[in-house]
Order: sequence, then structure tokens, then C-alpha cells
Amino acid sequence: MEIGNKYTTFFFEEYEKMAEKNTFSAFLPSENKGLWCMSKVDNFKKNLAKMAVEKIVEEYLKNDSISVENINKFLNEAVKKLWTNTPENRDRIKNISILTIMIENNRLIAGNIGKNKLKIFRKNKLFEELNGNKIKEIALKQDDYILVGTEMFWDLINEYEICEMLEKFKDRNVVEETLSLKIKKEEKDKKEEKKYEMPKIPKIL
Repeated sequence: MEIGNKYTTFFFEEYEKMAEKNTFSAFLPSENKGLWCMSKVDNFKKNLAKMAVEKIVEEYLKNDSISVENINKFLNEAVKKLWTNTPENRDRIKNISILTIMIENNRLIAGNIGKNKLKIFRKNKLFEELNGNKIKEIALKQDDYILVGTEMFWDLINEYEICEMLEKFKDRNVVEETLSLKIKKEEKDKKEEKKYEMPKIPKIL
């Protein structure tokens, strides 16, 4: 994501085709501000991740002022929406992960619940990271590179590889294409490993 008069957002096409279930994201841009949201909620019957993101977008459209209080409210309202819509299946909801980012000019406020992660790279190095249940405010600079992903995404790629790509390729489009190819390859390799994994033989007493 490049910071200037506008924000450039890239969605990894290959990653979207993976078998990761119950994940949903949204991006609401405007000239000098925007909302980015990603959710992953494990549930067998409903796409609760979509429900959580839609609730955050609904709250943002009511009040789009950038503040810690607003981010906190968005997250709380999203979780409340999940609980009220699945009272019979609360014990089946696992790993609620919701990451919400608001940016206006050079000011970023991010709020996170769960295992999604946000990483900011500055001058080809990891500058800031957000994970766990936290809210953080960060002053952005021109050409900061922001990467958001689920736990599964960060299992496939690490910050050292991203730093190397940012150093090697000055064109961000090339960085993103390279990341996409790597993610696609890692996922293919994982599928191959599972395919040829030997079944466990039960012990005979």
C-alpha cells in the first residue's frame, strides 16, 4: 500500500483461491482516507466473517471519523453481532479474528482481535507490527508498505522475505506479483505434502 494522494490496495488473486474458509475482507476508499477490514471466523454453518465485516462497514458509514474510540466501537459491535446471531452455536465459534484499519492522510489507527496480523515496512525493513487484541496508532510516511493477512497467510510468508523483495524490486507491482507467485507455490507444495503423507498405522497391543 503506497501512501500519497491516494492509497493503492492490492488483493492477492492466488491467495483468494486457497482453501481457507470463513474469511472475508472489504476496502472502502476515498481520496485521502479509507477503511480496510479483514475477518476470519471459524464456523460450520454461516459465513460469520462476512457478517462481522458488514457490521464494521455499517458502523463506519454512520461515523467515519478516525479515532481509537471509533475502532474500538466497530470491533465491539461486530463481535456483538456475531453473538446475537449465533446463540445456539456459540460453543462452535472459534478463533474470532477481526482486523480493522482506518487511515486519513498520514494517520493510521488499527484495531485487532485474534490472530490476523498487520505489518508495516519502512525503508525495506519491518517497522511496525500489530497482532493479538490491541489497538495501535501509527504515523505513516511516504512509501510505507502495509501488509495484512490471516494466520494462514503469515504461515506461508515471513517478513524477511518481504524485506528482500522490497530491496530487490523498486516497483511495488513486481513485489506483489512475486509475493503472489510465492504464495501460490507454497500452497501447491503443502497440498502435495498432504497428498503423499503416509497414513498413521495403529499400534497393536
